[in-house]
Amino acid sequence: MELERLLTMARFRATSFGVVNAGAPWGVEAPDIDYAVIYSVISGPIWFEGGGLSDTLNAGDVVFLPHGNRHRLASGPGVVAMDPLMELLRRKPGNYIFNHGSEDAPIQFIAGGSIWDAAAKTTVARFLPEALILRKDEVHRTAHIAGINKMVVKEGVSPRPQSGHVVNGLFNLMLTEILSAVLSTPKIASSVESQSASGKITRALLLIHNSALSDWTGSLLAQRVGLSRSVFSRKFAQETGCPPGAYIKQLRLQRAADLLRHSHVSIADAAEHAGYASLPSFCQAFKANFGETPHVWRQAKA
Repeated sequence: MELERLLTMARFRATSFGVVNAGAPWGVEAPDIDYAVIYSVISGPIWFEGGGLSDTLNAGDVVFLPHGNRHRLASGPGVVAMDPLMELLRRKPGNYIFNHGSEDAPIQFIAGGSIWDAAAKTTVARFLPEALILRKDEVHRTAHIAGINKMVVKEGVSPRPQSGHVVNGLFNLMLTEILSAVLSTPKIASSVESQSASGKITRALLLIHNSALSDWTGSLLAQRVGLSRSVFSRKFAQETGCPPGAYIKQLRLQRAADLLRHSHVSIADAAEHAGYASLPSFCQAFKANFGETPHVWRQAKA
């Protein structure tokens, strides 16, 4: 089933998060950003506006902005003063707890900004609306969301060096729970099915992402999913915005960049991981893609 394949593709590559305690009156606003944004409400109420929606959120509710649309959160619809959310969440390393507004009757919510995996962005995110509000009874059919919230708050209160990686895993679990609820909605499910009827490009992306270092070519991928090379290349470019070869190259370079940023592997090892037998060729391709050599890029991201 196509919806099951989309769930298989749904994943975040990295997540920044914070646990916010806010007391009325308070208000924050966020601009358009190239992240998926999730707010999970621990205690409310919170007023939300964004992505064409506006409503009160209560404990257990979740807001999902797949495309990072401009939005605002406040203690009530009449609150005018708004502080930049990005300034509120600007933190010192290892600090994930943020206090805002007065100290009276604070509400609490988890805020997360996640970078879509490249395949998920083209096969999952593009089918989703600008904003979704999921009520407690929609996402709490199991105890998973409540359990995820507790674990995220625990990482915020008692941070560890690996907290960012742990929370990214937790947000991927939350994403699965959210999409399971969303894709069970008949209107959205039928829209997804109609927009991705064949699923052949989705299957090709699954092949690429599950085995990025295989010697994939447009012809081989086309054969594997049952399309002619010309039709496959055209449909692949329509779905992803680039030809198969360029997509695979970008994926390998991004994985090498993630290794350089989050581990101590050598540049030569990162090049090998990206499928480059020649270190100079890797460095040249990396600079063309990211604008900096691997060494300079790693230092800037440290």
